[in-house]
Amino acid sequence: MLVVAACSVFSQRAVMGGLVAALVAAYTLTWFLLAMGFAFELPVSAPRRTKAQMATPLAGGAAAARTFGGPVEVSSGSISTTKRPRSWHLKLSSPCGAMFDIFKRAAHLSHIELCGLVLFVPSARRRPQPAEPSRRSLWVSRFIVRAPVGTLQQRYFAEYGTSAARIMSQLALRQRNPMDPTAVINMVCGPAGEPMVRALEECHQDTNLYRNALDRLSQAAELMPAERAEAVLVLFVAVGCSADVRSSVNYAIDYAHATCGGGTSTPRSLGMSMTAGEREPAPAHPLGLLRVQNGFVVSAPRWIQPSEQGVEIGALATGEGDITDVGDDVSARHAHIWCDAQNIWHVEDLSSTNGTVVVNGATRVCIQVEPGRSAQLNPGDELKLGESTTYAILFGAL
Repeated sequence: MLVVAACSVFSQRAVMGGLVAALVAAYTLTWFLLAMGFAFELPVSAPRRTKAQMATPLAGGAAAARTFGGPVEVSSGSISTTKRPRSWHLKLSSPCGAMFDIFKRAAHLSHIELCGLVLFVPSARRRPQPAEPSRRSLWVSRFIVRAPVGTLQQRYFAEYGTSAARIMSQLALRQRNPMDPTAVINMVCGPAGEPMVRALEECHQDTNLYRNALDRLSQAAELMPAERAEAVLVLFVAVGCSADVRSSVNYAIDYAHATCGGGTSTPRSLGMSMTAGEREPAPAHPLGLLRVQNGFVVSAPRWIQPSEQGVEIGALATGEGDITDVGDDVSARHAHIWCDAQNIWHVEDLSSTNGTVVVNGATRVCIQVEPGRSAQLNPGDELKLGESTTYAILFGAL
């Protein structure tokens, strides 16, 4: 009997110990899963509240605020959520992402639709069966729209002119919210297109060149309204797909000449100075151009190292080191600045529309630079391009 009683007590303790061990393991596993969820920031869906509940103050203070997410203000037992601005949700990682988001917001083209218009799909390749919409949308968002700069190869995209023509046709012929050429130009050149400028700035691209090219293409008198909209869209698609402003501007201008039969003319100024003068040459110091307007400095100096190759100044100058910080009446390739073998700096007018003038800093005499001719540049002089752009000439230390 004693043996039986001892075995019974032992078995009861073993069962109780097993239950306790199971409870401890379950408790530990629960906290482990919760910790993993917070570490990976798993989304937690908040319960919907009725209108009556919305009118009732919530209890729980900041702890309750975490359930609904977002910035909150806690006062007298109630929580008032502060709505984030719409721009907070838009994180532009690249010009490609900016292009997709602008088309989605301003032109109502989904990411999937735009992918079908700009991505390259060989006709001979057998098309795979379409995936689930949710998976396809996730793939497009992760690997195309939000892809970092430099990770998208150009072979992924169709020819930029072809893509722009497809988009123009899609926007013009759809039944809901069709867009005419004026609306397309306003989308790209207006406030709706500013995210692209910010994305290009983050990539350290020349946004002055981009804006100048948009202005010239959108106002080209040689082009019809539909052709202007198509040329602007070509530039927009090119910078979005390549993230390279200089190559995109060259492509868009060539496209306008070859396909639309037009160009990027310069608006004429109202008047130009016509007198001339001379002064002695200066040594081959680095030359600086400091843009001034109405007596105020409006930009940092642009330094040019002495070389016979030099740089060009113009609204659409695309060479390495070229200067595009100019006004509306400056030509696409307006002037060329270089230093010759005798250590003398020169400026040459490249047959500009509104002319180039050098103002002598000592005598204030003006030198009208004829097309194909050059004039000397010395410290203290002023270089005037058209009527809108004036640079003060600086010499740097050797």
